[in-house]
Amino acid sequence: MERRQEATAKSSNSTNSFFNYTSSSYNEHLRLSERQLYFNIHELCHLIAKSVGLPYTDVVLIKKLAEGGSYRIFEATFRNGLKTIARLLYPCTIPHKYSVASEVATIEFLRIYSIPIPKILNWSSSASNQLGSEYIIIEQVPGRELADTWQTMIFNERRAIIHKIVDIERLLFAIRFPASSSLFFKDSLDPNVKSVDIPEDKSL
Repeated sequence: MERRQEATAKSSNSTNSFFNYTSSSYNEHLRLSERQLYFNIHELCHLIAKSVGLPYTDVVLIKKLAEGGSYRIFEATFRNGLKTIARLLYPCTIPHKYSVASEVATIEFLRIYSIPIPKILNWSSSASNQLGSEYIIIEQVPGRELADTWQTMIFNERRAIIHKIVDIERLLFAIRFPASSSLFFKDSLDPNVKSVDIPEDKSL
């Protein structure tokens, strides 16, 4: 059964699950401590609201959606029904600065090629902020998860989905890079780090 944790945006007594990894158990004491992240929930609400141009008081709910390999994922709901996603980096995810910076740069790069991917609204690759964590705030994409609908689809519907996935893969494999490494914005790298510029011409 799926477990979801909810708390009102104004609540000051948030449950421990907001700050702890709860998806599984393995070498429990060490693994949990590695993923324990204390942060300012009210500041998270402020950041999310600012990213969409709404007042902080319009955030009515913060829900923990999932815990991935590198991030804890939250969903914010506004009074008007708008939903936004916030991803906070685990302390054990390294390198901290470059993990977030590279993901953001990669997402923005893919959007240049019209790859269907959520828009980044705000981000920080440093935990030296009022939130107390590196973060990425992105728009929530409407729709349902494929895993929830696949079994009820007819053959033609499944084939259409597969064709769309293959089309995206074709676009990705057609992109040519001048070097092999991670993507970053130029100002995200330390001055002494070697880098190769990607040509501005995005033609395939």
